[in-house]
Amino acid sequence: MEQFLQILKKVTVNSRDDGEKFTDATRLLAIENMLKGSEYELLYKGNLTMLYSKRPPTDGERVVLVSTHIDTVYSQCFCQEKDNSLYGTFDNSYTNAATIWNMLNGKFADNVIIAFTGDEEKDSQGAVETVCAIGRMQCSIAFAIVLDVTNEGWEQQSPFTIENDLGLDIFIAHRLVELLKPYSGKYAYIHDAEPDESWDYDEATHTYTFHLAQGVTFHDGEPFTAEDVKYTIEAIMDPANESEIASNYTDVKEIRVVDDNTVQFELEGNNAAFLEYMTIGILPKHLLEGEDMQTSDYFRFPIGTGPYKLERWDEGQAITLVKNEDYFLGAPNIDTVVFKIVEDDNVKAL
Repeated sequence: MEQFLQILKKVTVNSRDDGEKFTDATRLLAIENMLKGSEYELLYKGNLTMLYSKRPPTDGERVVLVSTHIDTVYSQCFCQEKDNSLYGTFDNSYTNAATIWNMLNGKFADNVIIAFTGDEEKDSQGAVETVCAIGRMQCSIAFAIVLDVTNEGWEQQSPFTIENDLGLDIFIAHRLVELLKPYSGKYAYIHDAEPDESWDYDEATHTYTFHLAQGVTFHDGEPFTAEDVKYTIEAIMDPANESEIASNYTDVKEIRVVDDNTVQFELEGNNAAFLEYMTIGILPKHLLEGEDMQTSDYFRFPIGTGPYKLERWDEGQAITLVKNEDYFLGAPNIDTVVFKIVEDDNVKAL
């Protein structure tokens, strides 16, 4: 247990990618340092994956892939000891630590390839890079075990998915931490943060709880909070606003703001389409509260939270957007986007 504790401390550090490469490789470097001098050989290191094994695979060999995702779901990772407990953001770091512990203690067979992979999701470049790298070694994957902190799978067409095709259970870090809380040894592992942009569903009360991304601001610099989410849905539900999508929310019984980053929706019953209905733009309460939705100038000069913000609207001619330097996931690479409005059908055809 002490060895696992030390590994967990070392890997509970930041790690991020932009879908093409790692933009924060702190955890990646920690993993490399821990495996130096072990029996494991670094077979491949690319933009979004590192592959380890005890030996290079032989031609035509069928290998087992164990892939553990190292992108983090937190704004800032931390791990600290307090009152004989370990507090921290135990997301993928927990499955990373479990994988490394198994590697260092000889638990994997010789034909196992371990991948520490980023962007391991839908249309995932990390997954593509991993599979292609293994293919160049003239071997093939018998099956993959993929470790991640979510129980939501993606499409079957992906090279491998966070819920793999064989239906094997994945290690869910949040659940593992819950199981470890009663541990009677020196340390209890206490998950001390909720992941950004996640949701939970209580079947008994038909309640969705949404955990919002932290550090998000509107284009005018005001913080984006759960109050904005509540205000938006209530505005849609208000008959006076004549929203075309009001019918999507007729079964919303109550909306509760838990804190700035958490909002709950209690429904009258199960609604399989509700998550789809929540993929809408959110209005800034601080700008629209008390305004007449039918006449407000806001809708000609909207302010959102996205990577681009409105700079100019030349009616009937063009809409000009400029990049949002304060976008919470990082400013876009393209400075300006111009949408030209072409009304002549003959010109459109060109």
